[in-house]
Amino acid sequence: MNKSPAQPSLEMFQAVLDALPFCVFWKDLDSVGLGCNQALAKVAGLSTPKDYIGKTDYDLPWTEEEADFFRECDRRVMTSGIAELDIIESQQQADGKIAWLETSKIPLEDDFGNVVGILGAFHDITERKRIEDENIANQKLDSLSTLAAGLAHDFNNILSMILGSSQVARIKIANGSDEAEVVKYLDRIEKAIERASKLTEKFMNYSERGEVTKTIFNHSQMLEEVISFVQPSIKSPIKHETNDVDSMLYADVNQINQVINNILINASHASTNNEEIVVNVCRCKIQQNDKLNLTSGNYIAISITDHGIGMSLEQQESIFTPYFTTKTQGHGLGLSSCISIIKNHNGDIQVESKEGLGSTFTIYLPISLQDKKDMLHQAFSNDLILGSGRILYIEDDLDTQAATLDMLQALGYQVTSFTNVELGTAYIKEHSELFDIVITDFMIGESKQGGNDILNCVREVRPDCPVLLITGYFKQLQTQQKNNKFSYIAQKPVSFEKISQILDRLSHQNS
Repeated sequence: MNKSPAQPSLEMFQAVLDALPFCVFWKDLDSVGLGCNQALAKVAGLSTPKDYIGKTDYDLPWTEEEADFFRECDRRVMTSGIAELDIIESQQQADGKIAWLETSKIPLEDDFGNVVGILGAFHDITERKRIEDENIANQKLDSLSTLAAGLAHDFNNILSMILGSSQVARIKIANGSDEAEVVKYLDRIEKAIERASKLTEKFMNYSERGEVTKTIFNHSQMLEEVISFVQPSIKSPIKHETNDVDSMLYADVNQINQVINNILINASHASTNNEEIVVNVCRCKIQQNDKLNLTSGNYIAISITDHGIGMSLEQQESIFTPYFTTKTQGHGLGLSSCISIIKNHNGDIQVESKEGLGSTFTIYLPISLQDKKDMLHQAFSNDLILGSGRILYIEDDLDTQAATLDMLQALGYQVTSFTNVELGTAYIKEHSELFDIVITDFMIGESKQGGNDILNCVREVRPDCPVLLITGYFKQLQTQQKNNKFSYIAQKPVSFEKISQILDRLSHQNS
């Protein structure tokens, strides 16, 4: 009678685990240690693997934040019953060094398929991550250098237009030319400033500014408007398909409009034989383990598909780099600006492409759960609306203040102005009934949060008084806006028509 081979002992299993060059551990349902190998005991400062038994992550050298993160990963794996692989995380080890780990965790099950714990393993990737970070830093420096050179070139062209037109206009006036002859050059200056404003907008989007003028709007209506605007200028027919027409987005409608417009134009350029472009919209639920840089939740997915020339893998890896372009003409800020805009809206863009078969850009944007009718989007027109009332205006740049004062007074408003936060807040406290609307910049003099100080001061004495922020710097606004919100935020420069309409809306809101 043949004897069955002897089963390996627990001591043999432990010996095998201790010989492994990476760390192994297993825990119960409460994330309490049940066992580990010698490699983990060493980084945890334990004498033997047996010392790991009964300990939690809070009993080990890791920081509290790291322990919280480790246990949250444990909880997800044990609750879902799904393994999580290649988790990149930091760990403060017994020798005081901070290591970067690549960790995988799988659920442990009993004979009946019930999850009873977790098995994990990790290895040290600190050196690999150091090299990757250095490469990323070098790429960012290269991108910044290219970006600066491109911006300097574009701005110099615009400044040449402004300087040349203003000098010719001065000569025309001195020679007594007709008004129409002078206005022609003033129009050129205005168009040059519009170009500069759009270029600045793209640069601000690339630099990841904070919230600007977000409103609630229907995505389907927005897409119809963009398509109707783009279609006459391209030869490729655009087909719009959707299974969701009611979902609302909370976003800067002009920025999202810019992203869709940019990708549609790119799709038309790629469609050399004027192939059909398909815009498909659907509602989707994103889970945390999906391979997208998104949090769990409900999203609108806007896919723009062309059947044009497509892109190589190398091109796909570079398309979101500033000033990279596959076109013979164009400055290449488009897609780098697009990705920054979408990420600033807590979304992401996914690209799929094959050479000769076309490309699909899918934009993911979180669906708004807010129900505030007063935040519904209202477009601006070219109308100039005169008004009346008293405006308190705080702006530290004297040239900007003088130009804006002229506009406000020409619109019919009485204006009291200050150039620093201290004088502005003192006036607000002492004369709280002598103004109907407050206009302020954000960075005022030495104060990096000057606009926030003005807003808080107004809210203390006049909670319902509209406060309009006109600024060119948005980096610090995102955190601030979670508590106190400005009535409206506009980016410099603001046109005569737009500021007249903003003030008209705020006046009616306050009445």
